[in-house]
Amino acid sequence: MTSPLLPFQIAAENIPGWAAGQLVRHGAILKDVNTGRIVAHLQETGLLNQAASQGVNMLGNAANPIGGVASIFTAVQNEQIKSKLANLESLVGGMHTLQLATLATSVVGIGVTMASTAIILNRIKQLDETVQRVESKVDAMPAKWREMRVHETLVDLQTHLERLDESAHRRDREQVLGNVEEKLDYSFNQFADGAHRMVGNVIIDADQLRILMSALSICAGAQFKALLYLDLKEAAQKRATRQNRKIEQLTWLIPQDVLETRLADKTDQAQAISSDASELRIRLAGRPQILESMIMSDIHGRDYIEQSEQETDEPLLLLPVPQDA
Repeated sequence: MTSPLLPFQIAAENIPGWAAGQLVRHGAILKDVNTGRIVAHLQETGLLNQAASQGVNMLGNAANPIGGVASIFTAVQNEQIKSKLANLESLVGGMHTLQLATLATSVVGIGVTMASTAIILNRIKQLDETVQRVESKVDAMPAKWREMRVHETLVDLQTHLERLDESAHRRDREQVLGNVEEKLDYSFNQFADGAHRMVGNVIIDADQLRILMSALSICAGAQFKALLYLDLKEAAQKRATRQNRKIEQLTWLIPQDVLETRLADKTDQAQAISSDASELRIRLAGRPQILESMIMSDIHGRDYIEQSEQETDEPLLLLPVPQDA
């Protein structure tokens, strides 16, 4: 259950205006439809992570997760978890089953990702397998793709995440976290640069683009978590703003109508890729506001993460925005 130390709420009914349909979700943010005012932030919890963990070995392919959508629900036998997930789908409004399953397993998360290291590493493994499959099906990979060294960068990313996970058991925790978040920033920039160069091509490979978008999601989420562990909320604000600017630039270059004409033989994926890119941008865009609320409420970043991870009754928590925000 939630602790009185943090002002989390556990039900949408506690937020004024929800029952009347006056709120709409934008990534991790709930806004008043009429005023546009932010009224609360959404945060996934340890319960959602538990559900995803039970289905992690049954998920679909990293570049095309559709095959695993039903599996995560059939794999979760606990009736409480299934009912909570159903409530979550209703809460966030307008999310389809595919989007909910992706939320639990994509490592993007709604707020700060609570996905366990095992889930994230599984996702990286799937991405790397897709990289190898993509590279094996093409006799001569484009020079730009080879220059990105995607496989090597994914291996580096795996190492950074393992060190992030073990930092809790080290005396030099803050030094390790500082080193990890710095290296994750290099990885994010490398993947972002690669994605920007790729979408500049006349023909875009759908699998390659989805690999890079997934890697960007992982890097951004892990950096955000590391900075909150260090309670560097102002630094996290600047980082999230900069990352969102890069994702915005990327999404502007690949609207759905452009993707439909440039996705080689997979034009049917244009809508899904465009939707994924938009959701990633919206989620990253909401992080500075989450941090602003945490600063105003004097919430320590590590406490925020640890309370979210320890929540086992609700798949989603709500952090109300201070009244004077």
